[in-house]
Amino acid sequence: MLFMSMSIIGLSILSIIALLSDSEKRQQVNKELFFGYFFLFFLVVFSGVNSSNSGEWMHQIQMKLAFLALPLTFFTFQEHFKTYSVHYLSIFIGVTSLSLLPVIQFCIENPQETIKKISKGQIVPTPIDHLKYSLSLCLAAVSAMFIYLKKASPWKTIPKLCYLIIALFLIFGLHLLAVRSGLVLVYLGLLLLLLNHLSTSSHKLRYKGYILCLIALPFVAYVSVPNFKKKIQYSLFDFNRYLNGNGKNYSDSERLYGYSAALDLIKEHPILGTGIGDLRGEIINKYKTKFDFELDKYPHNQYLFYLAGTGIVGLLVFLCILILPMWYLSFKQHFYFFLIQILFLTSFLVENVIERSYGAVLFLMISLLAIQFSKLLEERKAQLQSETSH
Repeated sequence: MLFMSMSIIGLSILSIIALLSDSEKRQQVNKELFFGYFFLFFLVVFSGVNSSNSGEWMHQIQMKLAFLALPLTFFTFQEHFKTYSVHYLSIFIGVTSLSLLPVIQFCIENPQETIKKISKGQIVPTPIDHLKYSLSLCLAAVSAMFIYLKKASPWKTIPKLCYLIIALFLIFGLHLLAVRSGLVLVYLGLLLLLLNHLSTSSHKLRYKGYILCLIALPFVAYVSVPNFKKKIQYSLFDFNRYLNGNGKNYSDSERLYGYSAALDLIKEHPILGTGIGDLRGEIINKYKTKFDFELDKYPHNQYLFYLAGTGIVGLLVFLCILILPMWYLSFKQHFYFFLIQILFLTSFLVENVIERSYGAVLFLMISLLAIQFSKLLEERKAQLQSETSH
């Protein structure tokens, strides 16, 4: 995390120097695609108006510094990031794939321990928080499949088939980890990707076959992957405990308790919320008074987080920030960006992704790279059409 923070600071300094020394950069168009994310930082800053816990408020501001630094960097060096967007995405895919190797090794060497952990709602050891890690695996898998289908490999020495193999490897890893949010997202991403290609490709029968295989995959995984099967069984058991009022210390039940506590806070502070700085303390108190147990966790929902912390006003600002780049881009011409955004927006329903430094950087890096990669593909398409017409 220290290396990540130092890198962001370094990029910010380089960006500011480049902007000050080159007036043409300051006149570049489409600033909204990059600087819209700035407002999320200022939303957190302004939430301090009704936050009495200044320490927690400053901590939240510190974690949102990436929303100042990374959009500025991508705006300043947008030609560079556009040209090498697929290279950076390929590096992300490669590093994520390599990180999965020790996780799979642990599962293979300790099969009984792995199944025991999952059957009790515990997690397999992962390099970072398992929810963020499963999201990374999902984004890498969908991106690899997209590059494979678009034949957009940046290196001639790496066949496009490698991206398909890596995508399948990552999907296998997701089933082995059995993190439900990651699995739902990867199925959603692949389904949208295949439907998009079905609508634009002349090989419709082939893509219909791919979609049928994708639909059958969860059923095959349930029968053939013990980890996945145990996770489904545990989820049903956990939900039953919650319905019977005995869900304390169970992961899924704690999520539902968090949603309930957040909704109560929203009713009490509907317009401006509790203030980001006070949200943690308020949610802990709500757990104690309503459910009679101690739990130090934000609600696992990004929308509820901002609705409870900044009220209806803050949630509307947050939604505008997310929608702004999509407003300026075409769904058909920039499908990859929309695909990535749909995955993030869906993940926000079950996890407060950007409330940790890694999650914030992951969201910004992949979203901003997706904008540039979509632009690169559109330019290549236009160039190819121009060459064909001549």
